[in-house]
Amino acid sequence: MIQLEARKLAFFLCATMLLLALVFVFSNSGSKSSLAIAMPFLKGQRNAEATVTNAAYLFNPQQAELDEQVKKLQQELLDLELRIGTMKALHTENARLRAELRLRPFPGWQPVRAEILLRDPAFWDYSFVVDKGSSDGIAPGAIVTVGGAVAGRVREVNRHSARVDTILAPTCQFSVVLDGSDHTGIIRGARGTNGKSDYRCEINFLPLDIDPIPDHLVMTSGLGGTMPGGIPVGTIVPVNGLLKTDIDHARSMAFLLPRANLQKINFVTILVRNP
Repeated sequence: MIQLEARKLAFFLCATMLLLALVFVFSNSGSKSSLAIAMPFLKGQRNAEATVTNAAYLFNPQQAELDEQVKKLQQELLDLELRIGTMKALHTENARLRAELRLRPFPGWQPVRAEILLRDPAFWDYSFVVDKGSSDGIAPGAIVTVGGAVAGRVREVNRHSARVDTILAPTCQFSVVLDGSDHTGIIRGARGTNGKSDYRCEINFLPLDIDPIPDHLVMTSGLGGTMPGGIPVGTIVPVNGLLKTDIDHARSMAFLLPRANLQKINFVTILVRNP
């Protein structure tokens, strides 16, 4: 009977010590203490591994050279992966640049490539500043294109820069013609166009007898002499189910969806007259 009680007492003491040990190890202070106790042993293990490695190199010098070559090759691999990533980014940028600068030649007009320097976040869709100016032959009213389509017109010119109003801006106006006809009108940015609405332009002063069709191509007319004719501007789109609206029984108005992507452009082409 006494031996049974002694066994029970011994079992209880062992269980209590084990429980206290677990609490000590998993508690914050216990973890720190355990780490402090184990740290010398971990350092000793690392030192021992280093000693063994150095001893191996001492008896086998070729292994040290092989390990050094492996490290060098790993670094070269990382450098190559970085270069490949950079080349892919440059290839993408180059393809986009080529698409943005695509424009057929116009006799009597010279294309000037320009890079966008500044866009005001408050008027992102309406204007931007380019790195070409009067010293490059740029003049107010010059047509600006991107991807072979009209993006806007030059409004102000400095010696080495110019401000461009996009075709979404109400201040950007010029003459256009419906493809395959002699019907002309004046285009300007539609009121209320912004980053959350459909990008549209108004084509006003169209004849009453026009009969546009969906996606009817609209191009520059060339009237006024400030730009060549035949540059795509966009396509006619219906508004409230109508392709045109008659105004005062005297003229018609239609809406146009610009062909140029004005949201993500970095380079443009400005057409200037040959001297």
